[in-house]
Amino acid sequence: MKIKISEIEDLTLALLDENAEAIEERVEYGDAGTELRGLIRSLLPEASRLAVCSASRADIDEVKEMEGVIAEHYGDGQAVVKLPEDYLRLIYFRMSDWPRGVTEPLAADGDSLALRLGRSRRMFGRRATPAVAVAHSGQGRSLRVLGTIEGSTVAEAQYVPVPQVENGYIELPARLMHPVAARLAEMVNLITTH
Repeated sequence: MKIKISEIEDLTLALLDENAEAIEERVEYGDAGTELRGLIRSLLPEASRLAVCSASRADIDEVKEMEGVIAEHYGDGQAVVKLPEDYLRLIYFRMSDWPRGVTEPLAADGDSLALRLGRSRRMFGRRATPAVAVAHSGQGRSLRVLGTIEGSTVAEAQYVPVPQVENGYIELPARLMHPVAARLAEMVNLITTH
């Protein structure tokens, strides 16, 4: 949803116990130390990314579909899917051969992924269980898919894109407006009180 940046600014100022009209008046009369709106606008992209990444899945009411993605299989129940450039957070991913999808990727450098890729016979059943991990390479980010068979395709793939600021608006899930404003207020407080 496109949300007016001025609405987020006003909400952030309210959380900071600042009166928007008083701030405008102080800026107009040369008190540069009260230019909080400029600070809020500069922090907005980072605060939005942090809010999206830390939000519960229930609070993310708008997602984007990965369209036209192709799984490149490379044997042993694994495949790779290139992620869109604007990818920020995975919401749901399912291959055509999976009975259910996954909502949480494994850490690319974590023990869970290392165990899944192990060659132990006892771990074979676990390797066949659906899982994904976000990988970074010279070609960009991709989704490492585990527990899939050759010939399967991407059945469903949803994600949240990086929030984009454009023409006085930011593209953001609607329910995250208040968490973004709270994160902004926290960041502004840290900057202005130190």
